[in-house]
Amino acid sequence: MVRLQLPVPGARRGEYRAVLFDAEGAELWTIAKLHTTGTPPAVIVTVARDLLPRGDYRLQLMAASEPATAVHTYPFRVTAP
Repeated sequence: MVRLQLPVPGARRGEYRAVLFDAEGAELWTIAKLHTTGTPPAVIVTVARDLLPRGDYRLQLMAASEPATAVHTYPFRVTAP
């Protein structure tokens, strides 16, 4: 498992979902019902390691309310298997 701590500056209390995209923009995985924790506020996302072979990725945090709006995007790179 890979644990990602996503800072959310100015976060409001509420529910979020995270969507994982590969370098080409294909949606790989989604998780819902996430909440901020701690100070400064952050959302913790745990991703199965087998979803993350070497490469570039983008995790997009979305407000769960309708219409779903992007809160922040977190690009990252996996360099080791």
